[in-house]
Amino acid sequence: MGRTCYYSKDAYKDVVIELAEDTKLEYLIHYAAPYTGSGRTIVPKGTRFQLHQHMNDYCFYAHTINSNMEERLWKMENDVEGRLKGRCTGVSFFIHISTFFRPSTIFVKGDLNAIYGNCTELNDDIYAVDGDVFCNFLCADARALFIPAGLTSIRSTAVRYLDSHRKTLVHYVPNSSQTIYTPTELKTLVFDALDSLYAQGARRIAMNGIRTTAGSGCSEELQIAAVMEWIYRRRIPRNGVNILLVDKRGGFSKCNKYTAYTHLEKSCGIKSYEIHNERSPFLDTLTKI
Repeated sequence: MGRTCYYSKDAYKDVVIELAEDTKLEYLIHYAAPYTGSGRTIVPKGTRFQLHQHMNDYCFYAHTINSNMEERLWKMENDVEGRLKGRCTGVSFFIHISTFFRPSTIFVKGDLNAIYGNCTELNDDIYAVDGDVFCNFLCADARALFIPAGLTSIRSTAVRYLDSHRKTLVHYVPNSSQTIYTPTELKTLVFDALDSLYAQGARRIAMNGIRTTAGSGCSEELQIAAVMEWIYRRRIPRNGVNILLVDKRGGFSKCNKYTAYTHLEKSCGIKSYEIHNERSPFLDTLTKI
């Protein structure tokens, strides 16, 4: 294992990932106080990591379980000249959360919930997240923000977010008319948002819920069905996008994806097995070609 600085390993002891390709990762160099440092290295494919705990909102501490990379890095860092020579007490990797959602990262053990918090996989590439759509922990490269009717804090929060994130891809629907949308309008809103953001290069898109005349619960299921239909209609390859449906009250995670399939079949005649067949690995291969 090498000279690794361990933290509370038990917190994520069931989560093991494997790199399917060579990946540049950062590591911390733990010198005797008061010195510290960091570095970057190419970690070869096939290397497996076990997680410790959050380093911050963006990263996890981790150590390798089938490699002696920490040992080799420790020897290299410990051999520096000058006042730090011989003072390196250990090396530990830290991994940005976005690494976990790349196609090149394989989950050997564990699931998204252990890393991501309250996250539920609804369908291929569609996730329900209990939380704040503005949270950096989502690591989204774009957001679709739909302001609901009524007095709601998300309206003022969205304005502040847009002002402070001018370079971030955002599809913003301010709903100045205070409209409670119909199910048909919901689908149009979802398609417009995803079409716009996807065309601009966004591949990890977070969106909040859309309030409709169908009421709570059914609105979320209709929105899930709309996202499924968009992926199907646009022939998005598997792992081509991650759509994060975010709600502070857990509205999306409480939904039954099979009910969303029912909405999908009723609204446009698409059956669940058609979605999976159309997005098979064979189609992915054709798309890449």
